[in-house]
Order: sequence, then structure tokens, then C-alpha cells
Amino acid sequence: MEENKTIVILKMLTRLSGRYRISYQELSDEFGISLRTFYRYLQDIESAGFLLDRHESACRLHREFQKQVYSLFHLTDEEAQVLIKLIETIDVENKDADKLLKKLDIIYDIRKLNKLPFSSYEAIEKLKESMQKKMVVKLVNYRSSHSNEVSDRLVEPFQFISEYEGVWCLDQKDQLCKQFKLHRIDKVELLPNRFTYENLHELPFEDIFHMSGKKAIDTIDLELSLTAANLLKEDFPASKKVLIEIKKKPNTFRLTVPIANYHGVGRFVLGLPGEIHVLGSFEFIRFLEEKRSSWIIV
Repeated sequence: MEENKTIVILKMLTRLSGRYRISYQELSDEFGISLRTFYRYLQDIESAGFLLDRHESACRLHREFQKQVYSLFHLTDEEAQVLIKLIETIDVENKDADKLLKKLDIIYDIRKLNKLPFSSYEAIEKLKESMQKKMVVKLVNYRSSHSNEVSDRLVEPFQFISEYEGVWCLDQKDQLCKQFKLHRIDKVELLPNRFTYENLHELPFEDIFHMSGKKAIDTIDLELSLTAANLLKEDFPASKKVLIEIKKKPNTFRLTVPIANYHGVGRFVLGLPGEIHVLGSFEFIRFLEEKRSSWIIV
């Protein structure tokens, strides 16, 4: 039996007030409604005065509205922890208890946090405190794969990456917003300095290959075999929405997407020789030629 529209919209508000954007498809599946109905409900939410933070077929409530909804529908983290401990004392075979734990996990990510190594959990707590107090942190001995260096970074954290794999921060050295992976940090130290560049805190453009930058630098055009298309969808799930099958060429696909830099897509193309035909851009083709010419054949 289909739930009352008002109840579904209230549930949607609760889900959209979480820390991360959720895909439209995931939400429509969760509430058992069509995408068309889901879009209509989103419009109703916006018409009611709520501002949505949308990005690549996913959304959440804008930050200024999250606190309002949290105060109405959410427990504090401490209250949720107490409730979870009480629920876990119930017989493990109790399906209702397990169902409730899953619901709490969806909203608070607490069970995910409990599964993290202690060092990661400690880092997350320091980063949370930094965001709440707007205080600078030092990422001790950060191992960067981009610069191939190990160094301390003074940063202003402002948003976690999905499932606490990392955090978005403003790097005070160059005043750029960057992703920092938690497993590359030895320790997080909270400093007494307050945020200096809060006006620059914003998520940069991120392409389907998980590369980020201030904006897209180019648009690449690829023709992929079935093997390449399957690997692309497995490694980079966001590609499923933009990968198009070429009807005149069986088992052949077309991918035309903006990119933040050539390194992410370049690694993918160079790793599948003979499976991908690069149609454009010329700059990307030149990038690939330079990479191939630098290979050492033994």
C-alpha cells in the first residue's frame, strides 16, 4: 500500500538532512516511488521554502536548513549512541531491533564509525570538533600521492567524504580546497587558530574519475568496447548515467564528459590498450602520447 504523500515528504526531509548528498535513484527506490514522483516531491519541498544542495543527480538540504530539520526529527549523536547500546542488549534475533539499528545507521553513520580503526575514529572526532569550532587543524605527516611528499598540512576542514574515507579542507598554504584521505594522515592536531578563509570553503568540480579542480578543464570523448564499459561502470559508478550504447555498433559505447584533469581518465585509458578509441579532445590525445613516449620498454 502506497504511503501518504505527506509522510513520504517528511521522511525525505529527514533523509536529506544528513551529512552527504544522496542520489535521486537511491531515494526513489528507498521510498518506492517513481523518479517522476520523486522529482515532483522535491519541487514541493522547495516550494515550501527549503533550499536544496544539488550536484550530479544527488542532493541534500542546504546547510542552513539542516539544523532546523535536525532539531525536529533527529537525536543528538550522544542520544543515538545511548539508544543503540540499549537496542543491542535486546536478543540479536529480534528483527525489529535490527531494523531500528539499520535506520539509525542510515541517519547517523554510527556503526560505520565503530568499525573504523581507533586512530581513524580519533582523527574524525578531531575533524568534527574543528568544523564545529571553526578551528584550524594540522594533518601530521600527510602522505600525498599528488606531490609524492610527506609533510604537515595546516587546513580548514569543512565536509567529510562519503563513509569517512577522507575530508574536504581548505589548504592554507595555497588557499585551495582539496580532498585529504584519512589513511594517509598519521595524526590530526587541533590548533588554536580560527578559520581565515571560510569564504573560500566550497566543493570544487569533481569528474567521474574522482579528480577535482576549480572547474572542468576539458571535455573528453571516448568510444569503448564492452569490456572497457563494464570496467568503467565497476570502477567509477557515476559513469552509468552518462555512458551511452552506440546502436549502430553492437557492444560499443560512447562516453562524453567534462574532466577536472587528464590524470584520472588517462590512467584508465592507458590501462586498457586496444579497448578504447579516443575521439577527442586533441589536448587529451597529446597528453596520452606524451605519457606513452615516456614509457621504458625492457
